[in-house]
Amino acid sequence: MTTASTHKPTRYSLAWDDIRTSLVNVRFWATLAWVDIVQRYRGSILGPFWLTISTAAFISGIGPLYSLLFGLELRDYLPYLASGVIVWNLILSTVNDSCSTFINAGPLMKQMRIPRMAHVFHLITRHVIIFAHSIPLFFVVHAFLGLPWGWQMLWAIPGFILLTAILTNVAIIFAIISVRFRDFIQVVASVMQISFFLTPVIWHVGERPALRLAADLNPLAALIALIRAPLLLEPISPAHIAWAVGGVVVLSAISFLLFARYRRRIIFWV
Repeated sequence: MTTASTHKPTRYSLAWDDIRTSLVNVRFWATLAWVDIVQRYRGSILGPFWLTISTAAFISGIGPLYSLLFGLELRDYLPYLASGVIVWNLILSTVNDSCSTFINAGPLMKQMRIPRMAHVFHLITRHVIIFAHSIPLFFVVHAFLGLPWGWQMLWAIPGFILLTAILTNVAIIFAIISVRFRDFIQVVASVMQISFFLTPVIWHVGERPALRLAADLNPLAALIALIRAPLLLEPISPAHIAWAVGGVVVLSAISFLLFARYRRRIIFWV
């Protein structure tokens, strides 16, 4: 007589099942992301395009001033500023909102059996949709200035995919830490505020070696360069590529291990 052996699922297999189930239910979290945007701008005539208008106002106001301060031609600086601000807004909003992912989803998690990772994908999708409303602004600036176009711009697509992968893993890590330690939300907000001034978003590296070294060692500068450099028909720095690829590998491992270890505890922390 033989008895079938039963194997208890490991925390890693359960974590992977959660991720796989979330990916399969793409319509669920994509619909939630769209509903969030619709509800946020309900009653507004322009809807999420108000974000595009506010970004355009910032670029048109800061562009001429900073081009004079940096001694740069407005024709060269304005696309640089536009691409940097648009990508930075994606990074900033995603990182800040990721801290509240599981906290905001707490009531829904207690009422319905939903894979944990679906809430993270919901967050990322919402900000990608908002980004899609803003990125055409760069092409408007580009066309208005009569700048040349090139197939190199298409490299911004794999750059965007790399950036999204990094932001997804960062969102997982920050969401788990923040739901356990609520003070972490304020820490992240403060660090991101300071990082804006330390990252070449509005200031230009130029030919200054000290600023070039600071930008090469800044992982946020690398994330912006993944999209900015191709759009400006410039090569991406090897240091920035190394930051991006290494970041995907390292952050993926950290986020999966962290998620596998604390996935079951999230519901008790919200």
